[in-house]
Amino acid sequence: MSANKARILFFSFLVLLTVFLAFIPGYNGDMPFYISTAMNFEGKTDQQAISSTRQLIQTELKNEKTALHLYNIDHSSPDILNYYRIKPLYIVLIILFHSLGFSYIAASLIPSLISFFLIGWTAFLWSSKKFRPAIALLISAIFMLTNPALVLARLSTPDALSNLFILVSMYRIYFGKKYFWTALLLMISLFIRLDNFIAAGILLSLMHFWPAGKEKTKMPLLPYTLFLIFACIFCACVNLYFTRDFWWFKDFGYIHSFHTYFYQVLIYFSSFSSSMTALIVLITCFAFLNWQSEIPRKILYLITAVYCIIFVRFLFFPSWEERFMFAFYFCGLLPVLELLNSKNILETELL
Repeated sequence: MSANKARILFFSFLVLLTVFLAFIPGYNGDMPFYISTAMNFEGKTDQQAISSTRQLIQTELKNEKTALHLYNIDHSSPDILNYYRIKPLYIVLIILFHSLGFSYIAASLIPSLISFFLIGWTAFLWSSKKFRPAIALLISAIFMLTNPALVLARLSTPDALSNLFILVSMYRIYFGKKYFWTALLLMISLFIRLDNFIAAGILLSLMHFWPAGKEKTKMPLLPYTLFLIFACIFCACVNLYFTRDFWWFKDFGYIHSFHTYFYQVLIYFSSFSSSMTALIVLITCFAFLNWQSEIPRKILYLITAVYCIIFVRFLFFPSWEERFMFAFYFCGLLPVLELLNSKNILETELL
């Protein structure tokens, strides 16, 4: 199969899949509060925004989840929007698409669908640089059909957009793109989800310690330090400007006591054991233990960074949501597949 044919086939597949998913939205429980936050950004008070959203749900959403949404709205805490205002870029996109004539419900979903498409295309570009066209097509299509990817496209959340920025950043790092634009993407990701601070800090460190010193990815000490400082400032500004209480995160139940924290850890590992992560860890261990020469340092550094992000997120947020993990799944597994493919090619040449 030629590269052009594979590109056309995957593009067609991705368009059809995105359109199909657009017709089966998930209407997740957070959707009304993201809409309320968009109305809040447009000038309404918290209670006015929540009341307007309640009326909107009753009028526009006619399915089995309507009653659940209304119940969640009626029983929400007074400061519930604090959890959603810290994702300002996604909220601004909702406002933008609503201003273009889409309903609030559709406007909350469109960023996820666009991000899903761009995630798929980035996955294919990465795969096509490391594998034959037919293999790249197959790998990319399978990844986009996994549950974490499909869920991203169906939800009214910033998670797909967040995965897109993290995936593109790691793509740029791995293929030696200029560090400035990668760091800028990481800074923007902080306005999508504030907890991207963990990924941003570790990926900035990855660029600073990148083993291929001659590549444009390698970040000198001064810009590395400055971008870390900028990341801290951006997070503090988002927290200060968009929330009513700077220390809102103290309301998380699992930080109130060790007993509650460790109970949450047990729940985390229960979810972890049934997720794709366990399989990817097993495949990674198999590849590394069977690799008889020195593992390429770029692969080793990238995979180490991925697992560091997962581990540090676990320490601060012991709550497992597989939809957060797609970018890390892809960037953790694809270099391993590249490693296994290189081993097979080497063995074939020796024979």
